[in-house]
Amino acid sequence: MASDPKKIKTSDEISITQEKLDNFKGFEITRVLRENVESKSIVVEGAFPGNVRSVVVLERPPITPKMLECILTENVVLKREFVNDIYGQYECTITGIN
Repeated sequence: MASDPKKIKTSDEISITQEKLDNFKGFEITRVLRENVESKSIVVEGAFPGNVRSVVVLERPPITPKMLECILTENVVLKREFVNDIYGQYECTITGIN
């Protein structure tokens, strides 16, 4: 699970052990601290097993022309959220891309 834990000294001289994370298994969200629709990011407070409190920042990377070539193909699954007489909105899940 963890290799090479790093000790970090905070301004209050409290020692914190930071371990390498491979996934978010067991992470429990406590609350959303900030959500930014413009930058497509979210900051959440939560805890890992053993009550290890954490703050996680998730950001979606910008879509590049190369990514667009992979997205606008048959390698996606579209789920319709709504359609009206002018346009529709779909949730897009990319599959089969490494």
